[in-house]
Amino acid sequence: EMLEKVFVRHKVLEHKYVETMQKFFKLSKMIVHREIREVKGNEYEKYYQEAEDFVKRMRRLVERRM
Repeated sequence: EMLEKVFVRHKVLEHKYVETMQKFFKLSKMIVHREIREVKGNEYEKYYQEAEDFVKRMRRLVERRM
């Protein structure tokens, strides 16, 4: 994956964010293909927090690179 090659190998980004990106990509595919039809409240909260953490980290990465 691009994040791994460009940022993790150069120690600019932690590997957990690559895993988060892969998890959300897989989750989105499962939703599109109707393998997942609903998300319970506690699952939603977990996904929300993880996505918020990911976005904050990506924002810091982009701001630092500019």
